[in-house]
Amino acid sequence: MADYDLLNEDDFFSPSKPSPKKEEDKKEEPPASSEPESEEEDIFKDIDQTIQKSIEELPLGEDEQAEQPAEESSFSAEPEEESFESIKQELEEEESEPNEAAAAPPIITDYEDEKQEKISYKPFIIGGVIVVLLIVVFLVIYNVYWKTGPEVATQPAEKKQEAVESKPKISPEELKKQQFYSSVYTQTKNNLNLTTGYLLSATKKARLTSFLIYGNEMMFEIFSPNREQLAKYSLEIRDKVPGVKVMLDNTSIRPGKNGGVFGLFRVQSSAAAAGSSEAATVTNPFGSAAEAQRWLSSLADYNKLKVGKTRNRAVGKKQGFSVYEIDTELTGSYENCTSFLQSVANSGKNAEIYKLTFNAIDQKSFKTSKYQLKLILKVYI
Repeated sequence: MADYDLLNEDDFFSPSKPSPKKEEDKKEEPPASSEPESEEEDIFKDIDQTIQKSIEELPLGEDEQAEQPAEESSFSAEPEEESFESIKQELEEEESEPNEAAAAPPIITDYEDEKQEKISYKPFIIGGVIVVLLIVVFLVIYNVYWKTGPEVATQPAEKKQEAVESKPKISPEELKKQQFYSSVYTQTKNNLNLTTGYLLSATKKARLTSFLIYGNEMMFEIFSPNREQLAKYSLEIRDKVPGVKVMLDNTSIRPGKNGGVFGLFRVQSSAAAAGSSEAATVTNPFGSAAEAQRWLSSLADYNKLKVGKTRNRAVGKKQGFSVYEIDTELTGSYENCTSFLQSVANSGKNAEIYKLTFNAIDQKSFKTSKYQLKLILKVYI
C-alpha cells in the first residue's frame, strides 16, 4: 500500500512522513567505521597521533597561557549589538585616517636635506693665504739676514781677488804700444771734435767756405755779406771752446753781385788743448793699411758720401811702428761730411789726421749740397 494517496487532497499537501520501511533499512546498514582500514592509513594515523600527543605535552609560555583564555573568551562571547552612533563615528574615523596619512610626509631616515648649508671654503682659503705669506716672509728674512749677509760681506774681497787674478800681465812692449796708440788717438779725436764744432757753428750769414788741418795747424774761412755780420760771428766763435783761441787773421772783399767779405780764422793752442784732454783708448786698432783703406770706404758709404780716389803708401817708421798714409777723396752734402768726421773721431782707431781739406765746390753761392772732403790719415802698425 502506498504511503500517500495522491488523489486525496489532504495527503497531497501534507508534509512528508518517513516510510517505516526506509527506517528499518537504515537501521540495518552497518557503520562506516566497521570497514577494515588499510595498513598505510594505520601507519600515518599512528604518526599523527604521536606528533599531536607531543605537542599537547609541551609546556605553554606565560604569554600563551594569558592569551589563551582571552581568545576563548573572545570566541565564546557573543558580539554585542553596536548602536547607530558608534557605527557612524567609526566610519568617519575611517574616512579621516587616509587623509591624515596622505597629508603626513613619509618618514625617511636616510636622506639629504636640500636646505642644508653648503660647506664654506672661505676659512680654508684664508688659512692657506696666511701660510703662504708666512713662508714668503720667512724666505725673505732668511735670504736677507742669514744667507745674503755673509755673501755681501765677502763679495768685495772676492771681486778684488778676481780682478787681480783676471788682469793679464802686460809686457813692457805691449804697454808702450798702448800708450803710443792712446796719444795718437787722443790728438785725432780732439782735432776732429773741434772741427765738427766749427762746422756746426756756420750760419746762412756766416757760411764756411773751407777748412784746413795740417799737422798741428788748424784754420777755416767764413764768407759773410758784410763786415758787420763777420764781426758778429768772430765775437761768438771766440769763446765757443774754452782753452782754445780763435783769432781773425785777415779779411778780403769780393765785389760784384754775389760779393761780400771773407774772413780767415786761425785756431791757436790746439795741440795744448789736445794734450790737456782726457786720454782716449784705442779699442779696435788697424792690423794693416789695406784694412784701414776698406774701413774708410765703408764708413763713407754709411754716411752717404761718394768715394773718389783712394790709395795707401808706406812712409817709414816712427818709434818702432810702421807708418802708412791713406789718401781719400769724398764728395757729398755739408751735413754728411760733418757726420763722417764725427764718426772718425769716435772710431777708437790707431790713426791721426795728417791733412784735411774741406771746401765748397760752388764758390759763388756755397750750396750745402756740394762739398768736397780730402783726407790723409797716418796709420801706425
